[in-house]
Amino acid sequence: MADATAAIASTVQIECASESIIVHISTEGRTDFHGLVYPRGLSKNSSCLQEYRSQPSPITYNLPLRSCNTMPTELIH
Repeated sequence: MADATAAIASTVQIECASESIIVHISTEGRTDFHGLVYPRGLSKNSSCLQEYRSQPSPITYNLPLRSCNTMPTELIH
C-alpha cells in the first residue's frame, strides 16, 4: 500500500486574464496533489470543477469568467 500524504497549500497566486481567473497553487514540500478544486458552493457544477490526480506542484486552475458566479468588469480610467 502506498504512503498517502496530504498535500497542504503553501502558496496561492491569482492571475487575472481577459477570459478567466488563473489560480496557481503550490503545495508544501512540493507534494503531488490529488483532489478537486472548485469555487465555494459550486462543487456540483462540472464546468467549475477540476479534478487532479498525481499532479506535481504547482497546480494551475482556470476559473472561467461569465460562469461559476464570476463576471468581468471593465476598468475605466
